[in-house]
Amino acid sequence: METKAAEEDQPVAAADPELGQTAKWPYPAGHPAQRGVTGYWGSLNSEQEELLRQFFDMVAHRGRQSELAELAELDHGIEFPALRFLRASKWDVEVAVERMEDHLRWRRDFGFREVMQKEPREILECDPADVNRFYPHWQLGFDKQHRPILLKQYGPLEIWNLLEVTTMENLVRYHVWWQQKGIEIMKHKSAQERAPVETYTIILDVEGASWLKQDARSGCSGCAGCSGCSGCSGCAGCSGCADCADCSDCDGVLLDWPTGLLAFWRTGVLAY
Repeated sequence: METKAAEEDQPVAAADPELGQTAKWPYPAGHPAQRGVTGYWGSLNSEQEELLRQFFDMVAHRGRQSELAELAELDHGIEFPALRFLRASKWDVEVAVERMEDHLRWRRDFGFREVMQKEPREILECDPADVNRFYPHWQLGFDKQHRPILLKQYGPLEIWNLLEVTTMENLVRYHVWWQQKGIEIMKHKSAQERAPVETYTIILDVEGASWLKQDARSGCSGCAGCSGCSGCSGCAGCSGCADCADCSDCDGVLLDWPTGLLAFWRTGVLAY
């Protein structure tokens, strides 16, 4: 009797995306739903079920059903993206729907579908191998919860060389493309393991990274306060020489690289 109850309480997913039929897929071991955390499909409490229903009602009232279905293309059902927005909004239904609409607006403005129809060479307008040489990144395998592991190495990153072969705008588009490919891998892994995989793991390897050395040469316009110190070897080779007075005008140059990284990070959140 106790065994049967335990089986019935096991969190399950909605539907098999490959077979199109209802399938009871337990979440992988270690997933919050397997540790008794509510808020996931198959582990909702009564209040969360009601809030999910209200979310769907509000989406229908605003005529967004087809767009929600679009977001669920790589999911096991519309419940999964709906619950992600609800969890991110602390179960405030109106905020969750507004976030979904903001995300959909971003997809249209960014040209998300058009980007995803292209190959990396088209997006970057250069050989992807050149980008990977200056910015090493690849898919490393899977962790114990079947999540794809995406590795990015910032130590060897040479932003000035990277911007000579492509542009920051192309890099942001490529970042979105690459993150979305990670989501596609999640879908295939879900079908293979018969377990919902909703997230992936990103490893940011920053060993050897330095903010100073990532000064973007293209951002330097010859600051008015710069005295051309004798130890200066140009932006590309800048290592923060001892003679540097850190003139206030240099802020724009030094911030050029972190701003680009921030754009990458924000876009990754939105793309997911």
